[in-house]
Amino acid sequence: MSLSALVLDSGPPSTFARVGRLDLLEMRCVDRARMPAEVRAEIVRGIVAYPQLQAVINATWIRIEPPVADIEALRRLELTRMALAGSIQNPRKNLGEAAVIELSQALRADSVIDDFDAMILARQRGLRVVTTGNLLSECVALGELSCQEALALYESMRQVTSLPPLTRRDLCA
Repeated sequence: MSLSALVLDSGPPSTFARVGRLDLLEMRCVDRARMPAEVRAEIVRGIVAYPQLQAVINATWIRIEPPVADIEALRRLELTRMALAGSIQNPRKNLGEAAVIELSQALRADSVIDDFDAMILARQRGLRVVTTGNLLSECVALGELSCQEALALYESMRQVTSLPPLTRRDLCA
């Protein structure tokens, strides 16, 4: 049985990169990681503030999907963006999350997202959502991190981004 493709939003790879552990994400995603061009553009814009994000851009194990181009796909993308409380005044708001959801649906892939509203919409559309916490939990289950290491790493991640609190049971069960 082959594993499902994973469509990455900017949050999880950015978080792993900012704490210097993009290698863990690579172990979970190698040969499966896809990223919409719209998400890549978000990460590129963030490099000025967070130079560690350059590692995400340089990651050869992430396949960048071309930007949405045909008119019907653009219409669906915009409808999904607006469903995420996107703004007409800010056409980039929620664009990455919308692109992840649309690409996940097209590929029948899992969505790797930490954004709460995007997780809800993805699940409503029948997609499996994988979070940063889920990825760390897999690392523990596979022996790549001890429970204590995962807990410490997750707390480090919470210092650089807005992740919800998780317990030992959440990460190590």
